[in-house]
Amino acid sequence: MQWFISLFGLVVFAVGCPAAEVKVATLDLQRVLADYYKAQEAARELKVKEVSFLKEIEGLRLEGRRLVNEAEDLRRLSLDSVLSATERNAKKKGFEEKLLDVRAFEVEYDQTRSRGEAEL
Repeated sequence: MQWFISLFGLVVFAVGCPAAEVKVATLDLQRVLADYYKAQEAARELKVKEVSFLKEIEGLRLEGRRLVNEAEDLRRLSLDSVLSATERNAKKKGFEEKLLDVRAFEVEYDQTRSRGEAEL
């Protein structure tokens, strides 16, 4: 008897509830963003930041190449047998100091690059 009451309640509920219409909408997000003025402003600002970041990175790359070239010149001079022993030692010491500069520059470059990539 109890299953009959449950079944009757289920049938009454199913028949008594009006069927709701299902509405589906699609949205072209790219078109909406392309037409929205704030999205256009944000895209321009992002482009400016990207260009600024690329210029900064390129400047750092040039500085890094200069440091590496200077270190290579000092290394070459420290191995040159034409120079006196004191001059070679001075060039070797200068080379070791330049290597420290290059390593410090590499750390600075990596930090700047990762900071810029995180911002973008």
